[in-house]
Amino acid sequence: MIGNVLSLLIALLILAAVWTLISGMFDTFRKDFSLDSMGGKSPPSGPEVRTPPAKKAERVDVLPELATPWL
Repeated sequence: MIGNVLSLLIALLILAAVWTLISGMFDTFRKDFSLDSMGGKSPPSGPEVRTPPAKKAERVDVLPELATPWL
């Protein structure tokens, strides 16, 4: 009787471990093939690095004869 109960408990533990492994594999598969990883916005993978804003380009005056193509 006790042997049957122990066998049942061990079988349940094994099934729980297998279920955890399989569900983890499905979660990994789902994350790998989600729309986010196919060009969409993905969550940040590390600390956010901020870049300083780019400076505006300076206006350069061009001579009209250099701006028109040669005909």
